[in-house]
Parts: sequence; C-alpha cells; structure tokens
Amino acid sequence: MTTYLVRRLLQLIPVTLGLAALIFLLIHLVPGDPALTILGPHATPDAVARLHRYWHLDDPLWTQFAYFMVRLVKGDFGTSIYYQIPVSDLLTSRMPETVLLAFCSMLLSIVLALPLAVLVAIYRDRLVDQAIRVVTLLGFAMPSFWLALLLMLFFGGKLRWFPVAGYGDTLGDHLYHLVMPSFVVAVSVFPLLLRTLRVGLLEVLRQDFIRTARAKGLPGQLVMFKHVLRNALLPTITVVGVNLGFLLGGAVVIESVFALPGVGYLLVNSVSTRDYPAVEGAALVLALLFVVVNLVTDLTYSFVDPRIRHR
Repeated sequence: MTTYLVRRLLQLIPVTLGLAALIFLLIHLVPGDPALTILGPHATPDAVARLHRYWHLDDPLWTQFAYFMVRLVKGDFGTSIYYQIPVSDLLTSRMPETVLLAFCSMLLSIVLALPLAVLVAIYRDRLVDQAIRVVTLLGFAMPSFWLALLLMLFFGGKLRWFPVAGYGDTLGDHLYHLVMPSFVVAVSVFPLLLRTLRVGLLEVLRQDFIRTARAKGLPGQLVMFKHVLRNALLPTITVVGVNLGFLLGGAVVIESVFALPGVGYLLVNSVSTRDYPAVEGAALVLALLFVVVNLVTDLTYSFVDPRIRHR
C-alpha cells in the first residue's frame, strides 16, 4: 500500500503540470482585456498600457507562462487582478463554503439512496421499484438551476422558510443557508447512487454465499446489511468518489444561483472579469481536489474489501 500510495502521489506531478498548462492556455484564449475590465470602456490608452506592463500582459504568451510556472513551483498563485489580494488568500477564504456544500450534498444523497436501494432490491420489479425508478429518471432529467429557481420561489419567496441567497455568519447559519442548495445538488447526484447500488445489491443477492447464509437460518436483516450491502459497496464507492470530486470541483451553477461565496462562484466572477491569476489558481486547485478525492476513493477500496489489499 505504501508503494502504491507513493507511486500515485508521484503521478500528481505531471498531472499538475499538464493541468496548469491547459488552464493557462484556455483562460488566455478567452476574449477580453483585464485592464479594460478594471478601468472601464473609457480608459485612456496610457492607463491601459501601464496596467499591461504592471501585470506583464504585454509580454509574449510563453513569457507569461514561464512567470506562471515559476510562481506555481514556489506555491504562489499570484495576486488577483480584480480583488488586488493574493489568490491563495481568496481560495483559503472561499474553500470552506464549497467543501461544506459538497459534503452536505453528498451526505444527503447517501441518506436518500441507501434505504431506497435496499427497498428496491427487496421488492424488485414490483410497484415500489417501478415508482422509485420514475423518481430517479426525474432526478436525472431535471435541470439543477430550474429546480433551484423553483425552490427559491416557493420555499424562499412564498413560504419564507429558507433564505434564497447568502451564507450567514455562524455554523448554524451556514447549514441553514445550505438546506436548499444541498437538496438541489443531492437531487442530481442521488439517482446515480441509487441505480448503482441497486444493481450491486441485486448482483450480490444472486451469489451462492447469500443462499448459504439464508439456508443457515440467518435473519434477513442481518444478511442484507452485513453480507449483501457490504459486498455491493465497491461500485458505489467509485460513484461517490467521482461525484464528490465533481462537487468539490465546484457546483458552479448552484453557487451562482444561490450567491454562495464559494470557489465556484469566485471562478465564474473571475472569468467574467478576466482575472487570469484567480481563474488559474481556482481552476487548478479544484482540478487537483478532484484527483486527490479519486486517489482517496481507490485507497478506500482496500478497507472495504481486504481481497484488494492482498492483491
């Protein structure tokens, strides 16, 4: 396991360099001038030229890329053009919001998917199973931003149960403000968890050792939760890891709709203001989070199934 972990960590080096180069090129292909965004459309050519020299925007692209890579190797993402503070400080202040939203959404998805998956596995092809399949199809097909707007209109505007924007000041306020965003994200994630877990449960239920356990007279609940559910978790862990990486990558649309001050919201604003350092830093950190979460997912396999660790 140690050798495997070291090898995977070493693989992060070329991945990071490749992601940095790709992100740098993509953001510089976006039309627009950061200096004009800051100074406005009526800025004088001299003022624009001074900002270009100050931010090295008048240098050749390969020179700007060299500056970016040198800073990156030192662990410095540069200074935000729009906010005029270090990008690392921006990310540090906004990352907790994104992480909390991701974990609340994933936790809610698991809470919804686990009991429903067990239920449809027990009552396969019956009315309950068919009804839950329809619900999962609706979850797949429903656009997240549309559901978010409906919840904001009904629960936030009409009933006034939950706030429609902001994040609050205390942990209780944070969780209160994240009720609707977490539910919206969970609705888009839990159908995939449910379908994956349902297939895994039905596959394990057909195995010989399950029939043997039942033949020995073990209670049905014990067989389901100790033997069936544990052996069906591996593909579900993969889905959880991939989706958690995606959520940590920023539920950009949801953060924008609910005005949550997370990294995804920062990324959207930075793209619109052509804030190159902020976009590069935020996108790179989110991409690396996705890679790290997938690494943790792979390591989790060995704890769920010891056979993988032995191999």
